[in-house]
Amino acid sequence: MSTKTEQQTKTAVGSTRLVDTNMNMLEEHARELSGMGQDWKMYQWQCLPLGSMETQVYRVAGAVAPTKKTGPRKGETNWSKMDKATHREFYIKPDDHTQWMAEWEKKTDKCAECAGSGKTLRRWTQEDGAEYRPCRQCAGTGVSTTEVTHSAKN
Repeated sequence: MSTKTEQQTKTAVGSTRLVDTNMNMLEEHARELSGMGQDWKMYQWQCLPLGSMETQVYRVAGAVAPTKKTGPRKGETNWSKMDKATHREFYIKPDDHTQWMAEWEKKTDKCAECAGSGKTLRRWTQEDGAEYRPCRQCAGTGVSTTEVTHSAKN
C-alpha cells in the first residue's frame, strides 16, 4: 500500500491538469497583468480547486529576483533575495487565458501553443529532466496557424 504522499505525487504527475496550458504563456500572461516587464518571473503556480476537479482558475505568483552569481547554481534565479515590492499574485480563469493566448498569437504571429519555439513538453522525469517534441499545433514551425492571422496577411 502506498503512502498518502506517494498517492498525491502520482496524482500530480499523472494529471493532465498540470499541463493544460503552456506555463511559459501563463507566465507571460501574468507578466503582462503585473506590468513589471521581462524581469518579473513566475515562481509558483497552481490549478484550483485542488484534486481531480476541472480547473476553475490558475493561481500564479511571481516577483523580480536576481540570479545567483557563484556556486553550482550560478545563473539560476535567487528567490531568497526577491524584491518583495514586486511580488504579485494573480488568479486567471482558463477561458480568459485562452482568449489572451489567441490575442497574443494574432499580435505576434507566433504559435501560442509553443510560444513560437516549435517545441512542446513531452514529459519530464527527475532522472532526465524535460523532453520535448515538435508542437502539434504548428507542426514544429513556431508560426501561428490561425485563419485570422493568415487572412490578415493576404
